[in-house]
Amino acid sequence: VSLGLLAAIFGGALWGAIPGILKVTTGAHEVIVTIMLNYVAALIGGWTVYAGGTQGQQPGPLWDPAAGAISQTPIIYDSAKLPWLVPPPYSVHYGVFIALAAVAVMWWLIYRMTKGFEIRTVGQNMGAARYSGIRVGWTIVLTMMIAGALAGLAGGVETLGFNHKFAPEFGGGVGFDGITVALLGQTNPVGVMLAAFLFGALEGGASQMQFQSGVAADIIAVIQALVLAFVAAPTLIRQLYRIRKPVDEVESTPTVSWGA
Repeated sequence: VSLGLLAAIFGGALWGAIPGILKVTTGAHEVIVTIMLNYVAALIGGWTVYAGGTQGQQPGPLWDPAAGAISQTPIIYDSAKLPWLVPPPYSVHYGVFIALAAVAVMWWLIYRMTKGFEIRTVGQNMGAARYSGIRVGWTIVLTMMIAGALAGLAGGVETLGFNHKFAPEFGGGVGFDGITVALLGQTNPVGVMLAAFLFGALEGGASQMQFQSGVAADIIAVIQALVLAFVAAPTLIRQLYRIRKPVDEVESTPTVSWGA
């Protein structure tokens, strides 16, 4: 389990370094680059488990022959699976504690360590950070590597704890949910954790709600959109009507731009 999670973290960090390096060297926007890299990663992953075709195409190097025409890797060994905290049908595994540990580590890094202060400073004002002697380029790359490592950890926990294999449809839009959760959590680790539990509970209960009460599961997407709209409303109103923040709010609440 530990080896699998470390490999996921290392791979995610390397992948996250790519948009960081591109931003530093070319000024490419990290949001656009990471979205484009999603397709690159999906295609590479799909090739590795490709089951082959009817015209003699070679299968991928990680394809499981026992799966037949299904593109997927072999099921991982039992020793590599995260144990259940609450067994099916609730299916809660020990990845919950890994997520809580990640939140604690990130909170400590951002708010209690010098490097976290540098990351927040670069996010607020790159010019001031550069003038004060902070290595802005390295800080950007490091931040993207940390983000990639966390994404890799999430994928590793999902694979070792629930899917127990890799298939091209792995993920199912979780990355875009992560953007929504980050916005809802106001980029604070604790806020992100609470927002993630909220969205996870909503999506986890959608199918049961539809089965037991007959209410369409699409209502969950509507609720999520409304929650995000109400959270974003103050910022949108300030932008539309050019309302400035109160002085005490500006001083006490650090803001991190998309270019952080």
